[in-house]
Amino acid sequence: MAPQLLAASTRLDNLLAGFEIEDSAVFDAYCGLNMLSEYTTDLNVEVNGWVDYIRSIVSRYHVQPVSPTAPAAGGDPHVAQTRVFRRLPEIPLPQFDGDIHKWPAFRDQFLAVVSQFPDIPDIERFYHLRSCIHGSAADIIRGILVSGATFAVAWAALVSRYDKPRLVAGSFVDQLLQVPVSSVDSLSDLNKFMSVFGEGISVLTALQVLDLGDFILFSLASRCLSSSCRTLFESETTSDFPTVEDLFKFIKNRIAILERVQVVAGKQAVLASRPKDRPSAPSKWSRKVDRPSPTSLVSAVPVPAQPPRTLSCQYCNNSHALDVCRKFSSLPADERTKWARAQRICFSCLSPDHWSPVCKAPAKCAVCSRRHHSLLHPTTKDAAPSSDAESAPIPTSLLSGLGSPSVVLCTALVHIRDRSGSFQVARALIDSASQINAISLPCAKRLGLRWSTWSAPISGLAGVPVVTVQGRVDCHVVPRYASDPVLAFESWVLPSITGDLPRHSLESSVRDKFSHLALADPDFHIAAPVDLSSQ
Repeated sequence: MAPQLLAASTRLDNLLAGFEIEDSAVFDAYCGLNMLSEYTTDLNVEVNGWVDYIRSIVSRYHVQPVSPTAPAAGGDPHVAQTRVFRRLPEIPLPQFDGDIHKWPAFRDQFLAVVSQFPDIPDIERFYHLRSCIHGSAADIIRGILVSGATFAVAWAALVSRYDKPRLVAGSFVDQLLQVPVSSVDSLSDLNKFMSVFGEGISVLTALQVLDLGDFILFSLASRCLSSSCRTLFESETTSDFPTVEDLFKFIKNRIAILERVQVVAGKQAVLASRPKDRPSAPSKWSRKVDRPSPTSLVSAVPVPAQPPRTLSCQYCNNSHALDVCRKFSSLPADERTKWARAQRICFSCLSPDHWSPVCKAPAKCAVCSRRHHSLLHPTTKDAAPSSDAESAPIPTSLLSGLGSPSVVLCTALVHIRDRSGSFQVARALIDSASQINAISLPCAKRLGLRWSTWSAPISGLAGVPVVTVQGRVDCHVVPRYASDPVLAFESWVLPSITGDLPRHSLESSVRDKFSHLALADPDFHIAAPVDLSSQ
């Protein structure tokens, strides 16, 4: 009944004005008939009493009708205009905690609710705004004085901080690109797919991106640039939604600048390389000893800086180079390699001042033409005890190529992140005895990963060095049936990890024995290559 009474009370003043017009007409009629003695004011008193009673009830619900105002120009003096002050309805207003992804929805909902009541003063709008924001958003307007004149200032401060459609659209595109690949048609995965993509597409549509496809291509291309390059591009662009053409134009200008800089740097290097008058020329293999020492697989202890010293053999302490030392050359190849690794000297030039990853000497092995000194190359006698193995190549995998065909090693299918952020299926070998993680070169190329160079050999089975190490790369792996946990680790890039596992395909009856189990590698019985090796 209360809502009906409040709605009817808005017509109370009009009804009272109409009654007074009719009462005046009746009074004039009695005067014209000379029957004024028969006119009574009882009805007028009764009607005014009911009006006062209704107004007292309406006042309990905070709706206060205002007494009639002056009549409009040219209108009937007995017809009065009424005005009713309204307050915002008791409905939940939207809340905002500073999350920029929620700003478009909060902005539209708040303006839609407040704009329905244009008679609300600005100071009341300010109080409603302060009650709706929390967290970091409240810190932006906390120092603004609450008044009717400062409501526009507070709202402009929020718009300046959070009204950034480009940032919102870019974050939703990145979120869509990082959605993992679903391996099964489960109800939870499909609901999650609809939730993520439905929300993302609706927000991108609401932001009114002029060319959504071009903006997605721009987001994919900009992800491949370095952070410094993206910072320069953002400092030069003025468009809310830059296009791929704008990015290509910037990259072309950047290439032209770098080419000019490299030409100038090359000329300066030529001038610096010219000989100068010096008392004595430095040795060919001399290196600066004040450079930071790189870490290595053998030891994590940095090499301390040493003062300049004269030429001295590190093995016998005589005044000659290590590569011409007769005592060192008379040692077996494996003992020379162990001694060089223990002394932390360069495998390429035998210098004690650096490791081979930073060595600039062009020397290569005279036997195999690989990047290590000829004295550290294993001789035929050390490499194989029989004459049949003299021509066999050095193995380049962590596992031995020999083995019983009846042995089945632990393998699993996992999802590994590629260069674009998507996940692809890879076959991993679970090697609990390995001290490093490894990834095959074909797999790294298929994923488009970038690895850092590394030229020092690592040890495989029986201490045999693996000299064809391509480098190291960061990997991110998740299980096939879940999006977490995400396992991040560093892997060594090798030409191959091992041969096909198992060595020969097994009969399907072997797999049927475990058909009641959810296997990590459902096709473990089929001979297939290995992409990863995890410890």
